[in-house]
Amino acid sequence: MSSQEQTSTTVQPPTANGGLPVQPPQALRPVLDVGRAIVLALVLALVLAFFSSGVGVLYMEISATEDLTFDTIFPSVSEVRQAWLTHQDRLLHTHIPQTLWETLSGLAIALVLGVLIAGVMDFSPVLRWVLYPVLVVSQTVPILSLIHI
Repeated sequence: MSSQEQTSTTVQPPTANGGLPVQPPQALRPVLDVGRAIVLALVLALVLAFFSSGVGVLYMEISATEDLTFDTIFPSVSEVRQAWLTHQDRLLHTHIPQTLWETLSGLAIALVLGVLIAGVMDFSPVLRWVLYPVLVVSQTVPILSLIHI
C-alpha cells in the first residue's frame, strides 16, 4: 500500500483554511481554558451528585426492605398476568398512550436540540472547542444513574 493510500484511510482532525487543525484565536485561549475548566468541573460535580444520590436511594431501598430475595423483588408470571387482566383497560387507554406520547415528544426535543447544538458547533470553532469535551464526557454517564431523577 502506498503512503498516499494510507493517509486516505486515516481519520484526520477537523480542518480550517489551509488544512490546519481548528484552533481558537491565540488571544482567547486563556479565557477559553478557564471556561472549559469551569464547564468540566460542573459536569464532574453533576456526575458525582447523580452518583451519590443514586447510592443514597439504593441505601434507602435496601434498608426499607427486610426480606430482600428474588421472590420478593420480582413478581411471578401468574402475578404479572393477573395484574394485566385487572388493569388492562386502564393500561391500554390511559397509561400506554401517555407513555408513548412522552417518549416520542422527548425524542423530538432531543432531535431538535441535537441538530441545533451540532449546527452551532459546526459554525463556531470556539464553541466546538469548548463544548466537544463536555459532550464526550456526558456520553460516559450511564443511563441507570439518571433513572431516579
